[in-house]
Amino acid sequence: MKHIKLTVSAAAVALALSATPGFAQHNQGSQSGQQAQQQREGQSQSDRQGRAGQSTPSSQRQGDSQLDKVVQTHSELGTFVEALETAGLVEELTGDTKYTIFAPTNQAFESMRQESSELLKPENREDLVALLQSHIVADDVDPQMARQLQAAQTLDGGTISISTENDKLMIGEASVVTPNIQVEGTNLRIYSIDKVLGEGQRVAAGGSDRDRG
Repeated sequence: MKHIKLTVSAAAVALALSATPGFAQHNQGSQSGQQAQQQREGQSQSDRQGRAGQSTPSSQRQGDSQLDKVVQTHSELGTFVEALETAGLVEELTGDTKYTIFAPTNQAFESMRQESSELLKPENREDLVALLQSHIVADDVDPQMARQLQAAQTLDGGTISISTENDKLMIGEASVVTPNIQVEGTNLRIYSIDKVLGEGQRVAAGGSDRDRG
């Protein structure tokens, strides 16, 4: 009989406490806190998934990183690399195809400063892409091959002449400043040159512009 009385007494106490305003508020607050914690955890997971979905593809990040390393060791190519990034050509150059880039130095771009600044504007992206593509060959032209070739086709559909003068490699009318810069971990080979290749230095596929006109 004592045991029964204790059980009833405990139930009564529990009922009385649940009816107490302070106890009810505390219980509701505890439940609200748990719900808020669950919402925060759900939001945190959602944010992480969103950031993962917006992340840059690994191939492009690798390309950027390697080109940045080139600039660290060859600061004279900073303007050309910036132009590649502005034109959105970096990802294209990180595919499986091997490329040889004849990259004008900062000083070469400085000689056409006004034109360069105009080309870097978003509305002139197509012209910038065309200019950059006229300096890129879709092949691995090593120094030995370069001295054997007379010309090479560029990504814009034109060709550039390759010659040797006084044992110095020439690309069009531009002299090669630093040959055979190989970008580790990529498919790129770079030659820095002292001039921006212009229309007067390039021969369009199938003949010169004058011949076609």
